[in-house]
Amino acid sequence: MRISLAALALLAAAGAGQAAANDGVDIVRQKIEQGAAACMSGRPDDVMKSYARDIRLQYPGVPDQDYDSLAKAYRQLCGGGKGAVESTIPGFEEVYASGPMVIARLTWTTRLHGMAPGASRKLRDFQIWEKRDGEWMFVRGVHYPLTVSN
Repeated sequence: MRISLAALALLAAAGAGQAAANDGVDIVRQKIEQGAAACMSGRPDDVMKSYARDIRLQYPGVPDQDYDSLAKAYRQLCGGGKGAVESTIPGFEEVYASGPMVIARLTWTTRLHGMAPGASRKLRDFQIWEKRDGEWMFVRGVHYPLTVSN
């Protein structure tokens, strides 16, 4: 009987762990969507709310970006006017959770003010999120352009 109770306890713990991981997937997806909405609404500081202070983001041809450089870039990108984001839509390809970490693979379709009618740019995005002090935070990322359609 002891073995059966121990097995049940392990199964229950595994089920609780999987439920917590699934919550992480849902929360990270929601935070990514909220960040996109904040940028489109001209609220760059709200985009940064889910970014860890020690974030590092890589983009081809640019030195690694940290929190301060990203905040400055988002103030321009999400601030309105020509060249700023008109719309940006995340296309989730995979969101995977393992313990206190979530990995998201997605493709962004973004339209900037001043682009030709029907034009957009596509960006591949690989994000690592970590649960810190009960909050899911974006900690590492790699972005690279795919195409610009005209």
